[in-house]
Parts: sequence; C-alpha cells; structure tokens
Amino acid sequence: MIDLISLLGGSFVFIKLLESFNIKLSSIYNAVILTTTFVLLLWSSYQISLNDPFVKRIWNTVSYIPMNIWLWIFGNVKEHRILNDIHKTTLALQESSLFGQLAELRSRDIECYHILFTHKDGHERDIGDEEHYRIPGFPFDEAELIMRLFYFVASNLNLGWSDIRIRCSCCYDNQQIRDKIAKGAMAIIGSPKANRFSSHLMERIKELEKKKRLEREHTYTMEVEGELCYLKGHKPSDEDLRPDDTNPTSPDTKKEMTDYAMMMKLPNLLSDNKIDRRKTIILFAGCKVAGQFALTEWISKPANLVNLVSNFSSKYFYSIFEVKYRFVPQGVPNLISIKQCQDNQGQSIQGEIRII
Repeated sequence: MIDLISLLGGSFVFIKLLESFNIKLSSIYNAVILTTTFVLLLWSSYQISLNDPFVKRIWNTVSYIPMNIWLWIFGNVKEHRILNDIHKTTLALQESSLFGQLAELRSRDIECYHILFTHKDGHERDIGDEEHYRIPGFPFDEAELIMRLFYFVASNLNLGWSDIRIRCSCCYDNQQIRDKIAKGAMAIIGSPKANRFSSHLMERIKELEKKKRLEREHTYTMEVEGELCYLKGHKPSDEDLRPDDTNPTSPDTKKEMTDYAMMMKLPNLLSDNKIDRRKTIILFAGCKVAGQFALTEWISKPANLVNLVSNFSSKYFYSIFEVKYRFVPQGVPNLISIKQCQDNQGQSIQGEIRII
C-alpha cells in the first residue's frame, strides 16, 4: 500500500515538474500523463530486484520523497483534527471539575440533583408525578445552560439520567414534588418573574436578612414590578439596577442596551431541616433574556470559573453582572459584553454570604 502511494506521489511530482518548465497541459492530457507515469513506475518497480541491498536502499530513498509529501499534505490534517478533539475534551473536563468544586458536588450524600428551569406559557402544568414526570420543552434562553449543568452534575457525581431531575418550575404547585425537591441539592435557572423556586428563594433571603441570620455586603434581591424584573437594593448605598425596556412599540435594534444578571451559591434555604441545609443551591438568573444568555456564555469560560473557585470554593457567594447587548425582536440578543457590576465606590458587586 505504501509503495502504491509513493508511486502515485511520484506521478504527481512529474506533472509538477512539467509545470515548472511552463509546460501547461489540459486536464485530459494531465490525466493521461499521470496514468502513464504511474503504470511505468509500477512496471519498473517490479523489474528491480529488491533482494539486492544496494538497490533496496536506492528504492527506499526514491520512494521516501513522494511518500512524505503525501503525509505532509494529508497527515497534518488528520493530526490537527485529533489534537482539536483532545483540546475540546480537556476543556470540557476542566469546566466540569471547576463547577464541581464551586457547587460542592463532591458529597456522597447527594443521591439526586434537581435542575429547575423557568415555566413558559405553552404547556400544561399537570405533567405527571415524580416517577412519571414528562419534561416540557426548555426555554430557548435556558436550554444550553440546562444541558451544561446536566453534564457537570453527571460527571462530578456519577449520577444517571433518572437521578438528575430536570424540572419545570411549575412543579412548585405540586406539594408532594416540591417537598421532595426541597430536601436536596439543586440549580435554579431563571428569575422570580416565572420561576416559583427563584421567587421563594428571594423571599427566604429577605426573611433571613431581617432576622440577622444572613449577612452580605450588597443586599440585592430580584424583584418583579408588573412585567419588569429588576435587582432591588435594600440599603441606601445599593441603588436599584433596572434593565432597559425592550417592550416599546418599535424598539431600536441598533441601540446598545443594558441588562443585569445574578449568580448565587447558597445553602438549601428552601428546607428547614438542618441536614438538608448542608446541600447547596446555585442560582443563575437574568432580569431579561439577554442576561440569561450572558450567564451561559460567562460560565462557559474556564478562566471565570477559576476566579470564582479561587475566591469562594468553600463559601457561599453572590455575583451581579452588567450585560450590554443589542435587542433582536423574537430572536437571540446580540451580546456585546458581560462584566462584573460595580457599586458607587467602584467596587465589584460580588462577595461572600455568611449564614449565622
């Protein structure tokens, strides 16, 4: 097989040699010359007795050139694809490991994990009990994040499909399902506007802060005012963060707009059981669609996860982001940037949450 490739390469080299002397032939003549040269080289190769060591060395030297030309052209392509696949796999494993450290997904006590996404109109709320649950379609701005979290949890906890339970937040209305969910670790995706678990979590944060059992430097929670979801500051120094309105009659698609997003890691505040409280809740919530998309893009970069892990690997924390984008009616917003939001003192709105 190697000899045939060498002969074929030699035939190509002969045609290129003719072109170097400005002898340009049509494709038909090139095909005839290529075939004839290949046949002659094949015939001559069988006339040479390769038993003669000297002749064999000459033959190996001659066949070395076209063979390496072939490998240089096509071998590097294959090698590049293999290295690219290895690089992608390494990045995926790195992201998974970093998220596992951040969300404390190393505990053997976690036998199941819930991923709770936003309820959107368009599907019925009665979609089965815990054992016969029918997963509705994912919201388009949360779908990628849901699948990323599923992979992170599966690879860190070695759980199967039945033990990583992706649920629409409308299951909050089912008392039996809600009580089961409240006993374990979970990720909540989406704002209080349409995610009941997110709304419940915000109420619990405010309740514990009033009782002086939860402390943090910036006291923001997500609030809903009519159709608007925004970040409300509960101290004079914490100004409200309101995203730009995207509901005018004719929104400007060229204007740079602002949205906000929040990421939090908390103990399981949805449970009153001390043992269940040891498990964690991770919240990913954008005020609008742009903020939700931006969070997905932000955690997909290992450098951002490295920064969070180095600061909060074994701590509860909050982080608020400012998102710049251009509005696209009925489509995916064009993200411009996502960065840490800053307070009046120029400090990042990010810090540790202390439970007392």
